[in-house]
Amino acid sequence: MALLLRACLCLFAVLVFVDGSAVRVVVQEGSDAILPCSPSNKEDLTYKVFDWKKDGQKEVFFYDSGIHYNNGRSGQDEQFRGRVSFFPDQLTSGNASITIRNTKTNDSGEYSCVFPRLHPGQRYTVQLVVAVRVVVQEGSDAILPCSPSTKEDLTYKVFEWKKDGQKEVFYFDSGFHSSYSRPGQDEQFRGRVSFFPDQLTSGNASIIIRNTKTVDSGEYSCVFPSLRPAGQRYTVQLVVGASPVPIVTHDKTDDGILLRCVVRGASPKPEVVWKDGSGNILPAEEPQVSSSADKEGSYDIILEATVTETDDYRCVSIQQEIHHQIYSETHVTVDKDKVFESGSGVSISGIIVGLLLVAVLVALLVATKFGSIKLCWNRELEEMKQELLRECELEMEQKLLRERKLEDRQEPRKECELEEMKQKIWREGKMKTMNLDPWRERKLEEKRREIRKECKEEEMKQKIWREDGLLQLLDSPETPAEKQNGYSTGNSKEAV
Repeated sequence: MALLLRACLCLFAVLVFVDGSAVRVVVQEGSDAILPCSPSNKEDLTYKVFDWKKDGQKEVFFYDSGIHYNNGRSGQDEQFRGRVSFFPDQLTSGNASITIRNTKTNDSGEYSCVFPRLHPGQRYTVQLVVAVRVVVQEGSDAILPCSPSTKEDLTYKVFEWKKDGQKEVFYFDSGFHSSYSRPGQDEQFRGRVSFFPDQLTSGNASIIIRNTKTVDSGEYSCVFPSLRPAGQRYTVQLVVGASPVPIVTHDKTDDGILLRCVVRGASPKPEVVWKDGSGNILPAEEPQVSSSADKEGSYDIILEATVTETDDYRCVSIQQEIHHQIYSETHVTVDKDKVFESGSGVSISGIIVGLLLVAVLVALLVATKFGSIKLCWNRELEEMKQELLRECELEMEQKLLRERKLEDRQEPRKECELEEMKQKIWREGKMKTMNLDPWRERKLEEKRREIRKECKEEEMKQKIWREDGLLQLLDSPETPAEKQNGYSTGNSKEAV
């Protein structure tokens, strides 16, 4: 257990106990690996000796009472020079662990930690696996690289690929292989795996897995059982990513607009967030996560958030493990008057009723002091006031228009009266200055009668016209607003 606790210091590593005392450490290529080691009695190692070796041969690290490979001691293998360190401040508590920086695939192997001067002498083993990480999208082909350190011709050699240490992926033996009548290949990979025959001479034992699926994700080992040094093993970590496009919908609720994002069949499990148009992450409900019923090793996620502002909103699915993200966007228009309405409508039939309603609502707001509700009603009242003011202005405009029309239609009558006055003055002046004979006087009288008759007829016409026009103006339901929209229910007469 103590070994496991110390091993947790390893970044990006996976530890597995093997045969009680052996530990298996798995790291990604390029990361640092901590190989744990501590004697059973936990005694102070400051003035003791401990020695690390790889595959029983290569000198990895040697410590003797403060003297080690990093401060003048010779003998360290070239592969590890300048890359291995220990924990000086933890020697007193019996910690002889080491760190190998910037790991490479050829660092994989069996490491032994030996305490030759302890009684009894103690030995611990750590299996280091430096995995090459291959990331592909579902449905594409994946190449899993493998080549022995010697780069020797593999045409008449044996190499084997397995997944998670159990499933047989591909087997090659002197020209006979899984794709060529050799039995034993796991059903999951049958007909989907091939190799590079023309590159065997240069030591290339890589394989291709076609049309990858999320269930293909896992640890693949490439083993050369007959090569020297014996049992060369290489590890590839395959990650098959499924990154479906999020499906977004929105619905109106009493609290605002409910945004819903659904991600189905994603692998590895993504982080799903809602963002506004400025890129800010929105507060949301706890995501609903479940294993996908359609794809093994995949996840279905549902995330909901409620908004009250008009904006463009984006649901983002982030998969850190494969450095991938994808999103869907939707535009939401929020009608705040409708979103916050109480459910009952109000009809304003006239200006007086509207003013009374405003008075009642103002009184209600004064009496009730409810934070956000009060602000919402204030906004609604302000809009209602503006609407009533517009109606008052239209009513005044209508009244002025009626008066203007009446004045316009009195003009012909005024002109007739003025003409009659002119004729009267002209006749009286003429009678005073002229002595007419009976014939001319008779003609002049006839002319006067004709003029008076025409004026009376014209006056009667004007009277009838005025009464008819006044009735139409006063009784017509036509309003200035209807005129502006091109609608009218009455017939108007134009003055001649």
